[in-house]
Amino acid sequence: FGANGLDVAAREIASRQPALIFAISARGAIACRAHNPDTAVVFSTQDDPRDSGLVDDLLRPSRRATGIWNSLELHCKRTEVLKHLVPSIRKVAVLLDDNGRRAERIQQSVLKCTAPDVTYTFVSVRTADELKSLRRLIPSDVGGLLVPHTTVTSKWPDETVEAISRMALPAIFDGEW
Repeated sequence: FGANGLDVAAREIASRQPALIFAISARGAIACRAHNPDTAVVFSTQDDPRDSGLVDDLLRPSRRATGIWNSLELHCKRTEVLKHLVPSIRKVAVLLDDNGRRAERIQQSVLKCTAPDVTYTFVSVRTADELKSLRRLIPSDVGGLLVPHTTVTSKWPDETVEAISRMALPAIFDGEW
């Protein structure tokens, strides 16, 4: 859905006055809450639900919302899978955009990972043009890529996959694209 399509769908759902809404994204949950703030919502999100305003506290969800945040805890597992598939990898680049709070959380999460003999470098990519020149942004000693869900990868998924494919580096993505 584009922004208008999502709003139309959320308005239609809210008009039915459901007791519970299952949303597959933070955007969907937020759109539904805008039209019916008292309806309970169960969501799945790639973004920190605190940042989007769905909950105030992860330990005690509020606002009649709860769900799954499936991003940060999985970075270590993705690194382990990458290391298992390509044991020679010693340095992994992590693609970030300049969304300060999210990028900071991703960095903190990744730096807690304990994959044997793996170090990380963080590469900021903010535009489609930077994606096109991704090879120049990645240090030459990088052996693989960790590609978290970010505003950039969400906005330009095809360009992201294409740029990474041209580099011929093993990569693991935080999404099905």
